Amino acid sequence: MGKRSILWLAILLLLAGSASAGFTMHLRTMSEVVSDQQARINFSLVNAGDETAYQIFLETILPEGFTSSSVYSPSLRPNQPLSGVLDIKFPQNAVEGRYPVVIMLHYSDRNSYPFSIIFPEYIKYKEGMGSKVQLMIPTVEITGPDQVGFNLKVYNQDSKEHNLTIRLYTPKEIEANITVKDIQLTGQSNTVVENNIWSNGALYDSDYLILASVSYIEDGRVYSSIAQGRAKIVKPLGMQIGENLFKEFQWALILLILLVGVVVVFFMLREKPGGRDEKKGRPEKKARKQKAR
Repeated sequence: MGKRSILWLAILLLLAGSASAGFTMHLRTMSEVVSDQQARINFSLVNAGDETAYQIFLETILPEGFTSSSVYSPSLRPNQPLSGVLDIKFPQNAVEGRYPVVIMLHYSDRNSYPFSIIFPEYIKYKEGMGSKVQLMIPTVEITGPDQVGFNLKVYNQDSKEHNLTIRLYTPKEIEANITVKDIQLTGQSNTVVENNIWSNGALYDSDYLILASVSYIEDGRVYSSIAQGRAKIVKPLGMQIGENLFKEFQWALILLILLVGVVVVFFMLREKPGGRDEKKGRPEKKARKQKAR
């Protein structure tokens, strides 16, 4: 590769922006029970971003014993809706109540880079009522691959003691030490469930929805609630400083490269001092010597 090619390549790299086309996925759902053994979730998915999404795949994360269908689509253009149904089957020993359901959306960009998002939903079997036990999820910042404390606060507003099952749901880009934990909580009390989460290929400068559910059985009925939190992916300090310096002096670097390029081109095109005169002068000198003889 010539010097001029390298020069223009460097300039193009500096001028190229780091921003890429984004995705914003909106999912609307409506669940209904169709029989004693089956329910369904009607959904409408819209890609509100500015880039086509590929390999669309929707699946559900269900309580133990439940099964569900999934939905696949090869692509989803911007502002194009995708409608469908997720069929859910109840286990034989299901009791009435409200069950937590999480819908996970998988998709990829044009370079096959994978993404995932989770959405909360409930399935009411026969009669379902709200829970008197609630969760609170913090918003945390994850820097690089480091683990971060992610503590769930559990509030029992009931006067009774409950045996609780707590589940943590994360997209594929986030992982956690504990995903399921059973605890016992006395009435009118609260506690903290300690946990750690970390990035598993999550993109910097992005945030991800995290969900947690708490459920318990009382008088033969299931009660549950879902809480929402967020994990923000932050660049390491060294990377932030480097990017800030680059942004601050980006145009100065471009001007410097342009100046160096002008100098390089000038010397490449410049004639060597006396080069042509010396070549023309040698035959004339030789002819003079022959004439003198």
